[in-house]
Amino acid sequence: MLARAAVPPLRLLLPVARQAPSRGNYCRFAALQVTTDGQIDGCAMDVCRFRRWHASCNSRHEVSDPQMEHLAMTSKLDQAFSFQQQALGLRAYRQQVLAANIANSDTPNYKARDFDFAAVLKDTLAGRNTDPLSLSLTSARHIPASAANEPARLMYRKELQSSVDGNTVDMDVERAQFSENSTYYEAGLTFITGRVKSLLSAIQGQ
Repeated sequence: MLARAAVPPLRLLLPVARQAPSRGNYCRFAALQVTTDGQIDGCAMDVCRFRRWHASCNSRHEVSDPQMEHLAMTSKLDQAFSFQQQALGLRAYRQQVLAANIANSDTPNYKARDFDFAAVLKDTLAGRNTDPLSLSLTSARHIPASAANEPARLMYRKELQSSVDGNTVDMDVERAQFSENSTYYEAGLTFITGRVKSLLSAIQGQ
């Protein structure tokens, strides 16, 4: 009389649930299989301790780190607002330049200055406006140093009407440019505020 093959407990016959292993460990949960003759598949026993995780059984599975997820999310937010942030910063800087022109409308020999906003924004986004200005050394005792660039390289505005005192500020032009730039600045600020409120509402589930 042939001895009956030992049948494993019922819990061992149930399929193993798909569960990712802990961080830094290999998959060590054996997928128990019962052959037609009632024997447990050898790969599920001591011979093979690594379960095939729908790929190579030697692959490592890392659990996501909350801190890394936070950094990744912050990086995505920075990228999403990069254009608006750079544009708003340049608008604020141009506002200062135009205000200085208006304030010095009566200053003898003052030259009105401005910059091409679209060209500077394009260079800034491409990373071509981040190099510091090197300072020349006139003595061996001087310490090498560098000065941070202004947000934009200023250019002298073309003189439309000659002035006796050498001042090139045209108040009509400066006021029009100041008003237009201020409108764009307020529009950009409103847009960013709306985007932030939308993200906060989505995060809070409202």
